[in-house]
Amino acid sequence: MTTKHTAGPWKIEDGEILPGDGVVSLGTVYGVECAANARLIAAAPELLAACLFAIRCIDHPHPRVGERLADQSIARRMVREAVAKATGEA
Repeated sequence: MTTKHTAGPWKIEDGEILPGDGVVSLGTVYGVECAANARLIAAAPELLAACLFAIRCIDHPHPRVGERLADQSIARRMVREAVAKATGEA
């Protein structure tokens, strides 16, 4: 899948939302609510990847049970990690 957005992962440093290469700031945040918004924005690439992988697992489950369970486990981990990053629990 090709994307039209800056590739992730993104991170927050000193109020700046930075792509993984840290070359260009994607935005600046101030204050508590803005910090929460920044975490959500910074987690966007991981949230998208987790959702796309989960959709693939649901729409096209692996025919073998072992692989299907492994895919489900990976999807569950991806979703939990992305949500933890978005909520500041990572």
